[in-house]
Amino acid sequence: MAKDIQAPDWSEWLSLSRVKVWQACALSLNIEPNTMNATAHGWMAPEGAPFFDEENFPSEEVMKEFEKRARVLLANIATDSFSAPVLNMASPQMHQVRLDEFVRWALTKAKWEIPEPLKSFLAVDAGSSNAKAAAELDRDQRDFNASFAETVYNEHAIDWRYWVLQMPSLTVAQASRLMSALDPDVFEDLAARPNENDPSRMCKRAKAMQRLAEAEEFRSASPADWLAWADERDLKVHDGFRLAVEELTQEARKADAITPQRKPLSREDALTAVIEAAVAQAVDPDNASSVWAALVKLADEPEKYPPLVGTADGKIKIDTEDGIREFAKKNLRDRLTRRKERLAKTR
Repeated sequence: MAKDIQAPDWSEWLSLSRVKVWQACALSLNIEPNTMNATAHGWMAPEGAPFFDEENFPSEEVMKEFEKRARVLLANIATDSFSAPVLNMASPQMHQVRLDEFVRWALTKAKWEIPEPLKSFLAVDAGSSNAKAAAELDRDQRDFNASFAETVYNEHAIDWRYWVLQMPSLTVAQASRLMSALDPDVFEDLAARPNENDPSRMCKRAKAMQRLAEAEEFRSASPADWLAWADERDLKVHDGFRLAVEELTQEARKADAITPQRKPLSREDALTAVIEAAVAQAVDPDNASSVWAALVKLADEPEKYPPLVGTADGKIKIDTEDGIREFAKKNLRDRLTRRKERLAKTR
C-alpha cells in the first residue's frame, strides 16, 4: 500500500462515549481514524460522504470490509441495540453512536472480529436500562431525535403536554403506543399506515408491550407509573415519552409547590382515559352509539376501570370527588364532539 496503516490510539478513543459511524468501523478494523484521509470522489460520495479510498487501508479486502461494516451498521442503527443516535441528516456516516453499544452489538449481533482493546472496553456491568443511556444525551439533541422519529411514523410530533401532563392516566393501548413513538390517535389500529414510512417495528413493539401488560393485568396507570413499569422490565422506551414524563411531571410538581391549595384533579377527569379505551375497542370509533356500547361493556366488567363503578337504568355510574354520579349517553356524545374538534386542530 502507499502508506503505513497506524493502529488506533486507544487511550484517546476509549475515553470517548460516542463515535461517528465511520470511526467505529475503522476502530473495529484496528485502524486509527485520525490518519484516514477522506476524498470527495468515490461510490459513496456525496450522499454517504466521507469516502475513503484504498490508500487508507492495508489491502483492498480490508477496504471492502470497512465499506460493508459501514453499510451493516447504518442498516441497524435504528434497532433496539442502540439508544437514540446523534443524527446527521446530510451524511449518514457522520451519525454518532455510543461506543459501548457499538462494541456490544458488533460482538453479539454482527459477530465481527474486533481488536482486543475494544473488547475490554465493553463494561460487564453496563447499564441495561435505557434510562442510563438516555441520561447522557444532550437534552436538545434528544428532543430533536424524538420529534424526528415521531414525525416519521405519525406525520407530526406527539403532543406530550396533552398525553402526559393533562391525562391523569393512560390505558394500556395508549401507553404501549406512546412508549413506541406512536400517536394513539393515529394508531388506534396498529395496522394503520399514515404515510409511506414503515412503522411495523414500532407497531410490533407496542403490541408486545400491550400483551405483556394485559397478561399482568396492568391496564391503566399514570404516565410516570407506566415508565417505571417498563424500566423495571428493561423494555425499550421511546425517549420522547421518557423526556415528557421527566420534564412535564416535574413542571406539575413545581406548579403544586406554587399553589399548594390547588384543587386536585377530579376523578371524573380520569374518565377521559377510559373513554379513549372505549373508542379503541368500539366497532365503529366514529359512532357515538358504538363507543357507548364499548364503554358500557367496560363498566360492567368485574374488574373495574376507574372511575367506572357499574351501570344502572341505562346509564353508567362513575366515582367522583362528590360521590357516585350518572354518566349518560348524551354526556359521552358531548365529549366525543370535543375530542373530534381537538383532533381536527392537531392535524
